[in-house]
Amino acid sequence: MSNNNHRIYISPCPNDTFIFYAMLHKKVDCEGLSFEACFEDISMLNERAASGEVVDLIKVSHGTLPLLAGKYRALSVGGAMGYGNGPVVVARSRDVDLSDCTIAVPGLNTTANLLLNRLIPHNRDRVREYLFSDIARAVSRGEVDAGVLIHEGRFTYRQAGLELLHDLGELWEERFQLPVPLGLIVANPLVDSAKVERIISRSIAYAFDHRAQTESFCALHAAELSPEVLANHIDLFVNEFSLGHNPLGARAVRELLGV
Repeated sequence: MSNNNHRIYISPCPNDTFIFYAMLHKKVDCEGLSFEACFEDISMLNERAASGEVVDLIKVSHGTLPLLAGKYRALSVGGAMGYGNGPVVVARSRDVDLSDCTIAVPGLNTTANLLLNRLIPHNRDRVREYLFSDIARAVSRGEVDAGVLIHEGRFTYRQAGLELLHDLGELWEERFQLPVPLGLIVANPLVDSAKVERIISRSIAYAFDHRAQTESFCALHAAELSPEVLANHIDLFVNEFSLGHNPLGARAVRELLGV
C-alpha cells in the first residue's frame, strides 16, 4: 500500500463488482485515492485475511471476524446482508439424512458454514471444503451427499437437477427475526476508513444510476450467468445494508457470532 494507492481484494460475484466498479474506474470522486482490484474466491479471501499478511482492503465472511480482531477495522458500507438471500442446502434427493452424510461447504470460516452449524444438526467430521462454484457439480456427481450453495448458486441449483433441503437464510430469519449477515469489507488500520467509506457509498450510488454500464462490467466476471440471474443477484445482495449497517444489522452480526 502507498498513501494513495490501495489494493482491494474482492470476489468476482456480481454484488462485489457492482459495488466497486465506479471507484475502480474512477467514475466517482475518489478523494485522491486509486484502487486496484484482486479477485479471489470467498474462502481464499477469508484465508488471506486470517493469515499473517494484512492487506489494504478485503472482503470477508462475517463468520471470519473473530479471527481478525486487532488486525482489521470493519467498514460500515460495501457488505452483503439482508433478507431472502441466505445460503441454501441442496442434494440430489430430498430423502438425504443430513445427520450423517457428506456435506460440501464453501469454506469452514464462511458464514454459510457457520449458519449450517447453528441451524442444522449434522456430522461436522463429514463436512468437506469446496470452491463455492464447484459445489453444485460435486453434489450432482455424487462426490458428496449434499452441499451448501452461496451467491448465484441459490438461483441456479435447479438447472443441475438438485433439490432444496433447507434455506438457511429463511431458517435464520424465522428464528431470530434478523437479516442474514453474509460478508463485509475490512480495512488495514492504516487506511483512512472514513474516506474509503465515502468513496464506496458514491460508487454504489453511481452503479444504480448507471446500471447498464455497471452490469456490463459485472458480466465480464460472471460470464456463466444469464443477464436475468446477474440482475437478480445484484437486487438481492446490494441493498440498504450495503449502504451502512443500521442497528438491526449490528444485532444480526452479534447474534451470528454469539457475542
